Amino acid sequence: MKWLSVLCIRVCMFCFMFIASAGAQNRLDLDALITAALDNNPEISVSERKKEALWERPSQARAWDDPKLTFGVANLPADDFDFNKQDMTQKTVSISQQIPFPGIPSLREKVAVEEAKRAEKELENTRTGIVKAVKKTYYELYFINESLNIIGKNEDILKKFVELTRIKYEVGQGLQEDVLKAEVELYKLQENLIGLRQQKITLQADLNRLLGREASFALEGEPVLEITGFDFTPRELEETAQANNPVLLSLRHLIERSEAEHKLAGKQYFPRFTLTASYGQRDNRRNAQPFPAEVTGVDTQGNQDTNRVFVAPLGDDRDRPDFFSLFVGVTIPLWFKSKQSKKVSETNLKIAQAKLQYESAKNNIFFRLHDIGARIKKNKKLINLYRDNIIPQATQSLDADMAAYQVGKIDFLTLLSSRITLFNYEIQYRRVMSNYEMELAELEAVVGKRLF
Repeated sequence: MKWLSVLCIRVCMFCFMFIASAGAQNRLDLDALITAALDNNPEISVSERKKEALWERPSQARAWDDPKLTFGVANLPADDFDFNKQDMTQKTVSISQQIPFPGIPSLREKVAVEEAKRAEKELENTRTGIVKAVKKTYYELYFINESLNIIGKNEDILKKFVELTRIKYEVGQGLQEDVLKAEVELYKLQENLIGLRQQKITLQADLNRLLGREASFALEGEPVLEITGFDFTPRELEETAQANNPVLLSLRHLIERSEAEHKLAGKQYFPRFTLTASYGQRDNRRNAQPFPAEVTGVDTQGNQDTNRVFVAPLGDDRDRPDFFSLFVGVTIPLWFKSKQSKKVSETNLKIAQAKLQYESAKNNIFFRLHDIGARIKKNKKLINLYRDNIIPQATQSLDADMAAYQVGKIDFLTLLSSRITLFNYEIQYRRVMSNYEMELAELEAVVGKRLF
């Protein structure tokens, strides 16, 4: 009966491994997932729209202020509003244009350009973060799937163990304690299965979210992990991060923008000019009505005679020329101590702040590179240790315990303990493998460039 039980256990293990191997061929392509996420993720679309909007600003910043067109009436008599009565009455039209001091428009444009470039780096940072999230979710899903496979395999084995111990107990060759212990371990595995299945549903929904899909979208295939090689030195990683990390590049553009704002603030000491041209149109008085007047004279007989006549206004036969005026206005920075000087000081402090932000971010990135690099090396060593030493030796130990159990040299609890030990090592091996790949994904995000 012992030989039959052992044979059943080995057959179950072989069948499960064959099924798992066949299922692994239906691979969920990581590169295809990354491409889909970069094309469809809403966060990336938001960053793209922000970048595009900010690139519309430079030409606006460089352009002059719009000219001002003014219509009006000057010197119109208030008693009768007669346009022909007074010589200075005019209908006016004027246009004025504010002219910035040379160099100001180009500096305004540079400020806008640096801000748009910062938005480009923020977009790159968003894309890098999405790639990292897809990879980490993919490898976590791999670990969950592998755990489900291993637990499923051990569940089948433990069911055989429970059946074996129950049969032995019923025929008086085993202990009830063995039955209870096997059942407890079986229930613990089933408890783990429930939790892992829930985590798998959550991870699949999260992966769909990153890809811009509905949470219930069915993923085709299962994640497959192949150990990625890693041979970068800390110095190489630091140089790559300085050249590619979006946060550092964004802060460099912040420094450039702050320096342009500082130069622009210095230009505010210089005057701004306003050029105004005005044209005034005056009506002629040729059509004005003559006014009555009395003229006194002497007739031929020497008698005084008074006659009433109409007299044309003086100058009625002259045209009134139109007027043209030109003005130049200049701003006077009279309050420079409380305005322009303060702006210069403010922008100078912003330059210092941006440079300190850059140094702080660089130091933090370098620390993370060393920290992640150390964890990668640790996990790589653990992978080799589990694969080459721990799991083979635990497998040999289980085989030896099974052989000893067959001849009655060890009890069932010792055999069960060996099986559980190997099970735990198999789970931990998959955990270390997935952690190793997730650390590589984290490293890529810190460097700011696809390395693997």
